[in-house]
Amino acid sequence: MIEEGRDSCREKVLVSGGIGSVAVLLLSGRIHVVATALSKYEAYVRDLWVGGIVNYRDADTIEECLRRSSGGVDAIIDPSLKGDELITPFRAVRPRRAPAHHHARHAGVLSL
Repeated sequence: MIEEGRDSCREKVLVSGGIGSVAVLLLSGRIHVVATALSKYEAYVRDLWVGGIVNYRDADTIEECLRRSSGGVDAIIDPSLKGDELITPFRAVRPRRAPAHHHARHAGVLSL
């Protein structure tokens, strides 16, 4: 997603799960990051320069992501997902449109 000479701030990534703060630190300022967090951690997450926060206990994360981001996000990073849990988040990932001169790219869900 991050390429030299490319305006990647137009791209949106949902970061969720256990070590999400590491991903937020790597991406913030380069990509529009939406993070999940409980209310009690909201101030900490805001200090990481995220573009938005979804409280995963108060709202359905995928539905809220779709509501806030027209057409969804470009990728989801969630190290806590495994197996069939990887299927549901794909609803929030918008189709990737790469310029003709770039090789084909596919947006998706990254789980570690």
